[in-house]
Amino acid sequence: MPFTMPGIKSFIKTFFIILTAIYPICVFLCLVVFNLPVRIISLCIMLFACMYFLSASGAKKSVRPIISSALLLTAGILCYITNKTFFLKMYSVTVSVFFLFFFGITLIKGPNMCFRFALLLDKTLASSKREKSAESYCRKVTILWCIFFVINGIIALYTVISCNDKIWALYNGGISYGIMGLIFFIEYIVRKRVEKKNEQNL
Repeated sequence: MPFTMPGIKSFIKTFFIILTAIYPICVFLCLVVFNLPVRIISLCIMLFACMYFLSASGAKKSVRPIISSALLLTAGILCYITNKTFFLKMYSVTVSVFFLFFFGITLIKGPNMCFRFALLLDKTLASSKREKSAESYCRKVTILWCIFFVINGIIALYTVISCNDKIWALYNGGISYGIMGLIFFIEYIVRKRVEKKNEQNL
């Protein structure tokens, strides 16, 4: 069965998202394993950023790809100008700062970020008896994620300033994702228990 245009665009978008997720590992391979010059790596990152942006153009609500590509492009340009790896590594720190901002601002203006995700997954949640309790729970989860982004950003910054390339890549390209996965898993178990308790109280 031949690929349709939407299918190809979806594949390309997914491909770039995966590459962005393993960005620290890619940088580590280029710097340590292949020993490429910093400016060559920065040019590759700038090219990747432009391609990532173009792959997401025209997509609805494609805020994340635009932000990611802008951050990557900025890191590549600064790295090329200074010929320093510092700005390549700071990408992970900047991502945590941006996520902290976007999650944190919804705690002030509302609805909170996790509740927005819940509404997307469950259309019946809005204006239902579960809405108030779900929003209260989601607010706590959003606060939890904000705390994670603060701690993760601090650790990521420490690996940039005080650690070698291997430790930086290990934490930002592996350990931090493992912690995120653990948070998702624990939150899922807690959520199911809360939902079961709320259903019994209705």
